[in-house]
Amino acid sequence: MPDAVVAALISLVGTFAVAIIAYVGGFRREVTRTSRERMREARQRLIGDRMQTSEVMSFIQSRRKRRFPFIWKQSWPDLSWIILKEADLRNLDLRGCNLYHANLCKADLRGVDLRQADLNRADLREANLSDANLSGANLNRAHLHGAILTGADLSWADLSGLDLNRFDLHGVNLAYANLRAIELRAANLREADLRGVNLSGAYLSNADLSGADVAGGNFNGADLRGTIMPDGTKHA
Repeated sequence: MPDAVVAALISLVGTFAVAIIAYVGGFRREVTRTSRERMREARQRLIGDRMQTSEVMSFIQSRRKRRFPFIWKQSWPDLSWIILKEADLRNLDLRGCNLYHANLCKADLRGVDLRQADLNRADLREANLSDANLSGANLNRAHLHGAILTGADLSWADLSGLDLNRFDLHGVNLAYANLRAIELRAANLREADLRGVNLSGAYLSNADLSGADVAGGNFNGADLRGTIMPDGTKHA
């Protein structure tokens, strides 16, 4: 075959390949742009008090999808500043979600899975968290006034510095949780799981710890005046 023909064929193949790459690249950019626009709109709806529970789950599932070429990576859904006041979120899977400053006031969160979730500064006032799984969750500076935590799993969670005075935490799992400097005055901690918990500097005056498991717990600097200890005796 003459060199000129070979050169022409190589040039043609090269031009075709460049055209294909350009087309695929353009298509990919358009898909990415459209996806970003959808996510931007969804994010606006998340903080605009117009989001339905089904839409929230659809958004979460879309953000959890593994994307080529980084199929080994899974993103954490960003629900920061979301407004879900009085929403029914029972038994939903919200694992690892970013719920920073979320408004969940009076929400029904019974049985919800919030493992490893970021609830920093979240508004959980009067929320029902009965039997919720909050293991490893960050609740630092969250607002929990009037919340129900019956049967909740708070093991390994960060509740440092929270105001839980007079809370009913009977039988709650707080194993290995960070409760440093927490306020638990007159709280009901009967039969609670407090193994390995960090209660250094905590305020536990007049709290009831009768029957609680405190093995390995750190109570350094804690205020235990009038506290009923696990063995039923009252601290001086």
